[in-house]
Amino acid sequence: MKHYVCGVSQLLGAILKDSRCDRSGKVTGIDQCGDYPIIDVLWEDAERPEQVVMTHDHLAALVEASRRRADDDAFKEEQKPRRRA
Repeated sequence: MKHYVCGVSQLLGAILKDSRCDRSGKVTGIDQCGDYPIIDVLWEDAERPEQVVMTHDHLAALVEASRRRADDDAFKEEQKPRRRA
């Protein structure tokens, strides 16, 4: 039976940082059809996306981190003072 992670579409366009290689890149695709999930990341200064294979747990953690960050960003936006017209 296949294991799929829900909510992965929110990762499309997200910026990932790879501290081991001191680089960042944009998620351009996600494939969960194989035995392990693969995300396509277009690293800065690269011509083509790299396929990054990961475990389902790692992908789920990445989705959760992205969700938390989006929630934090939305909260910060709500807290900004509004200008009155």
